[in-house]
Amino acid sequence: MPADFRTFQDPTLLNIGVANVNFNTANVDGNQRANLSFCVIPTLATGQNVTLEVQINGSFIFQETFNSGDQRVWQENFDASILQTLNVLTLIKAGGLGEISVSDCIVHFKTV
Repeated sequence: MPADFRTFQDPTLLNIGVANVNFNTANVDGNQRANLSFCVIPTLATGQNVTLEVQINGSFIFQETFNSGDQRVWQENFDASILQTLNVLTLIKAGGLGEISVSDCIVHFKTV
């Protein structure tokens, strides 16, 4: 089964409040699963946490609270039917006193 991917890095992904990143996909097989992967960089003082929420085209993908400042890679599978030719990845700092940045985003998907 053929597959494709899109990568993007955007300076608006540093110290996120709300960030929208546009990306294109073509010939997505909406009957399959897709994968979003990126590096998460929380900046926390002792005892702080920060919550990141991710949406694609307004559809909820995940929400996670980070309690340490460890940089890590995050991956999340989602239903590829939400992908369109033109897409918007929305990253929201949904809570907590810390800051959060995201880098090195990649979306993998199967094609028809």
